[in-house]
Amino acid sequence: NINDEIIYIGKGWIKKNFKRTDKKSWIDEVSKIEYSEVPDENDQFKFEEISISAHKMQNNGKKPKHNILSGRTSK
Repeated sequence: NINDEIIYIGKGWIKKNFKRTDKKSWIDEVSKIEYSEVPDENDQFKFEEISISAHKMQNNGKKPKHNILSGRTSK
C-alpha cells in the first residue's frame, strides 16, 4: 500500500481478482504489485505458505491485512 506495507500474499490472476466485487475496495490501497511466476500448482501453494510465514515472522505474527488464511495446502 502507500505505506509500503504488504496487504495480500496469494496465488491467482491479479487482473481477474481485482474485477471481483469483494476485492474492488483493495484497488485504492495498491501502490505496487510484485509477483513471482511459479509454474507448478503444488509449488504455488508452497510458495504462498512460505511467503506468508516469512511475513508473519517479520511482523510480530501478523498476516497481511487481506489474508484470512495462512496459505493453502497443496493438492
